Amino acid sequence: MEHADHVPVVPSPTTPWEGPCAVAQRLVHTARIQAYGHPADNFTDIARLWSVIAGVPISVQQVVDMMVALKLARNIHRRDGDNWVDVAGYVEAGALAELELTRRARSGS
Repeated sequence: MEHADHVPVVPSPTTPWEGPCAVAQRLVHTARIQAYGHPADNFTDIARLWSVIAGVPISVQQVVDMMVALKLARNIHRRDGDNWVDVAGYVEAGALAELELTRRARSGS
């Protein structure tokens, strides 16, 4: 979840600090959906592509898990507020995807 908003590590008196979860929630429900569509559809597309590449079935939940793992691995080498925003963003988007896919399965659409 690359984005222009940077989360300062240490808030300053002139820069109000918005925590990574709040930033991620705001971005997931605005810029991310505008750029990539609903997470249920986007993660389904990613799961299909990765399944072909890997030669094994990959679920939407596994896509979310792997994206979070990728950001955590990056955080090992470069501690950055953006990585925390991205982790929170994938969790938020994953929860939205799960809710929507469950809703679709129940309604038959």
